[in-house]
Amino acid sequence: MIKFRVLQVDSEKEAKAREQGLSYKFTSLDVHKQMGTKPEREMYNCIFEGYTIVENESKYLELCEIIYKDSNLHHIEGWKGHSMSVSDIIEIEGNFYYCDDIGFVKLEDF
Repeated sequence: MIKFRVLQVDSEKEAKAREQGLSYKFTSLDVHKQMGTKPEREMYNCIFEGYTIVENESKYLELCEIIYKDSNLHHIEGWKGHSMSVSDIIEIEGNFYYCDDIGFVKLEDF
């Protein structure tokens, strides 16, 4: 079994970033690019940990979509955040997948 984690932007850190004119929460990768920023690990907290039997990296994007749907359609026991949305990240085996406007994008330098 493989452990995965769901990361969401910390609201207090987001408030401080907004004071500096930055935004991370609910921000697409295109907007990050326009602002000259990128998702920063220190802005995130783990809001859920789970396990999966998916052990093939080619299936990780499919797993991200399943987690997204489950977080939005079903109450997941132990979930500590809002329903998944743009800017949320799923970590699987040291790989990070950013929830973008449409689908997930693997982050190479997170």
